Amino acid sequence: MTLNLIPKPRRVEVLGGSIRVTLPASLAVNVNFASIEEISELLRDILGWESAGSGTVIRITSMLRELGLERIETKLEEEAYALRIDEEVKIYAKSYRGLVNALATLKQLYDKENSSLPRVLIVDYPAFKYRGIVEGFYYRPWSWSDRREMVRFMALYKMNAYIYAPKDDPYHRDKWRLNYPEEILEEIKALVETAKKYGVEFIFAVSPGLSAVYSSKEDEDKLVEKLLSIAKLGVKIFGIFYDDIPGQLIHEEDRKKYSSLAEAHADFTNRVLKRLKQELGDDVKMIVTPTEYMGVELGQYFKELSEKLAEGVYIMWTGPLVCSLEISYDAASKVSKLSQNRLLVWDNYPVNDYARNRLNMGPLRGRDPKLHEVIHGFFFNPMNEAHASQIPLATAADYTWNPEEYEPDRSLEAALRIMFGEKAGDFRFLISQLGESTLWPREPVEAGLADKLRKGDVPDELEAYFRKLAALQGSICPNGGKLCEDLEPYLYKLGLYGEAGLEGLRAYKADNIQAAWTRLVEMLRKWDVARGLFEIVGCTSQHEEPAWFTKILRNFLDEIITLLAQAVITKWGLKLEVPLITGNVDHKEGHDISKAFKGTREGVFVSRRGLRGMENITVEFREPKEKLCLEFSQSFEQIGETEPAEYVVQAMVEGEWREVGAVTSGRICVEGKVKAIKIAAKSAKPTSATLKVDLRGSEPKVYTSISSRCSILNIVDGRADTFFEVEGAGKGDWIIIDLGGKRKISKIRILQDPIAVAPLQVHVASEKLVYPVLSFEYIEWIPVGRVASHFSEIPVNRETGYVKISLAGKAEKARIIQVQIY
Repeated sequence: MTLNLIPKPRRVEVLGGSIRVTLPASLAVNVNFASIEEISELLRDILGWESAGSGTVIRITSMLRELGLERIETKLEEEAYALRIDEEVKIYAKSYRGLVNALATLKQLYDKENSSLPRVLIVDYPAFKYRGIVEGFYYRPWSWSDRREMVRFMALYKMNAYIYAPKDDPYHRDKWRLNYPEEILEEIKALVETAKKYGVEFIFAVSPGLSAVYSSKEDEDKLVEKLLSIAKLGVKIFGIFYDDIPGQLIHEEDRKKYSSLAEAHADFTNRVLKRLKQELGDDVKMIVTPTEYMGVELGQYFKELSEKLAEGVYIMWTGPLVCSLEISYDAASKVSKLSQNRLLVWDNYPVNDYARNRLNMGPLRGRDPKLHEVIHGFFFNPMNEAHASQIPLATAADYTWNPEEYEPDRSLEAALRIMFGEKAGDFRFLISQLGESTLWPREPVEAGLADKLRKGDVPDELEAYFRKLAALQGSICPNGGKLCEDLEPYLYKLGLYGEAGLEGLRAYKADNIQAAWTRLVEMLRKWDVARGLFEIVGCTSQHEEPAWFTKILRNFLDEIITLLAQAVITKWGLKLEVPLITGNVDHKEGHDISKAFKGTREGVFVSRRGLRGMENITVEFREPKEKLCLEFSQSFEQIGETEPAEYVVQAMVEGEWREVGAVTSGRICVEGKVKAIKIAAKSAKPTSATLKVDLRGSEPKVYTSISSRCSILNIVDGRADTFFEVEGAGKGDWIIIDLGGKRKISKIRILQDPIAVAPLQVHVASEKLVYPVLSFEYIEWIPVGRVASHFSEIPVNRETGYVKISLAGKAEKARIIQVQIY
């Protein structure tokens, strides 16, 4: 029998078979750390078991011999437990927290459907003294109910410490001198009581460093008063956080008293701690987050702070980086020694405040299994999305309890099975479609579908993939809930991609070209909406330091949709283009990179953040362009004033990349067979960038009497994903296409949006015309047909130099996508 347990226990002996649990249970207690009433409440809360009956015997003892054991070899015996399930359920625990740990394991072992438990012996204990969460992220803090639910989650996964330190709680940072209002104190009190109930240490932190005068007795008094107001609620561990503040003394009085920032921080911390101990006793503890909190080759500040802090004060460290991909034993050992063996890890995973349009939901990786030998504990900084955070945090709990046997992928699979049962596979699929995380991105197996499409294959697996995407929200979140609130924007966007893909397959498998066109347009419509949404899905992304740039590595879902659209076009001989537009940069809502190339007034790319000089966008064409001109613009009324950025343009010509030039605005052209272009930011820019690029090749000249938000050239650009919108135009309004000389044409194909069709009359210039004309007034127009559907082909078989398309009636709103002249 394989037991599905998180964290993975130290020792498990499967005794074979199972016992039936009969409720209400019979509770026998031989411990002095909790009353029968408290233990009964824990059983009710954690397991849903009533225990004032004569059913299955639950024997809780502090005598290890009652379980047939001699001793548990660990320095952290207070949290150790043993569990023997045979005829009875026997639990050994030396402390309340050890009992909670045992009950958490019992909960995972319990088969509620069959009211049974496996016959096992488990002996278990943690590696790290502190295994917790630091609510230390920027932007929207958690709600109080989120926090209480998180504390319960922590207990169920054997985490034992929660630090309250939300950056955007004004009383934590900006207004740190002010005591909390009574209504907030009541919420903190309720949270402290919840933590106590579940054996979780509540730690209260303040970040005074933006304004504190460290030499000031008044500021010392203010902080002590505030911490004592929290201590009254039952708190004994506090934090003073000096992270993300200026790296030098900012007040004149401090510069007079102290020789360094480290000296000031140590002195201020020691004075506060001394007074707290005078009021509360010597068991008060303190945690400091230093201003220099990352790196391995740490400087004089960290060394001096470590030397001057009072004994027993812990120091936080984030690892080699702010968001560390790896924390090695050697690096941690070196920093621990420098810290005077005070080190705790503030692990910035799965936090996503640096990438608010992504979820980090993959397992914890890159942590050495021996770190517990040199570090006292880990505190994981979660996402703003509290309930989505619980998935990666379960794997973090697994690591910190038993790091020697931690396997990230196994841990994630086990956590998902425990949390979601038969829905575990759907959640694993979701995580894969989000690229897992920005620290350790992984491509899902479905990314390989793009490679097959590139080879001209339309694989059968596509339909199952798209159906799974389209149905994922309904499968995962049929009844809503707080987790679904966290996931909803991502599920919705993935669902749109799924629906777009299914429309593409319907187009590919259609019975005729008209039906294929209808489905293709609907595919492109859904895809366009999906791409514009703020959240990032269907990509792998990598967070990079020190640039502090989260870049997209591969837009695998956009690749798949683009290549499917191209397969539809090829099959039906539509002679159109849907370029593959990818990039490594994020966007603001409604302004993704594809919008820059739409040829519409509002079609603008707007970057989510300022530029780092590392951003790029690539446009790859299905067929090479004989000539390509790019018209750049960066000033738009609807966006507001922005500082233009300079871009370097490269082109792939004849299979080789060549640099074309640098540009901020204006026109730049490339001769030759252009297969792709790349537009790269040349330098950093502190504010969001805007960009619009009109891509033009050898299209004919087009004229119109119709006012539109779209470029009239869109109807002859050879693309299926652009259009010319006709809105409020009247009968007789016209479009004239100059063919560049007289030539024989056999037919005209006009492709419109199936849900926005305009009635059209098509004319060609008389064969008698001498080309070119000075004015369209002198042209004799010969009618060749009328258009009333979204897919129309008009036979012509005439020589002409101009084609005229006029409205045969009023058009409230219509979209002409392409006019093809054969």
